Amino acid sequence: MNILNTGADAYRDKKCRDAHYQAVIQPKIDISETEVRRVYQYMQESRHVRHLFADTKEKADSLRSLLASGVPFDSLARMIYQDAELRENGGDLGWIKWDELDYPLAMTAF
Repeated sequence: MNILNTGADAYRDKKCRDAHYQAVIQPKIDISETEVRRVYQYMQESRHVRHLFADTKEKADSLRSLLASGVPFDSLARMIYQDAELRENGGDLGWIKWDELDYPLAMTAF
């Protein structure tokens, strides 16, 4: 295999991907200026995040009810987490930037 052919092939492939993006994908993207500014602002901030995790809506509703009835957040975290670190720190993720979280959690936290 010739290095020049490899470079030419890679360049051709990149140009094809770029053309596909511009012709097919980019026209489908509709993001308002307001949303771009909001996301940019989020990406400049950090938030201190603690979380509880439930894999079903019923479990999440149960956790919410327990919190509302006065059960301390840390106590619930110690009960639900298998992970020793999350159990010990009460579900505390520390100071996190928007782009360091999964999108749904980021949108909730910010």
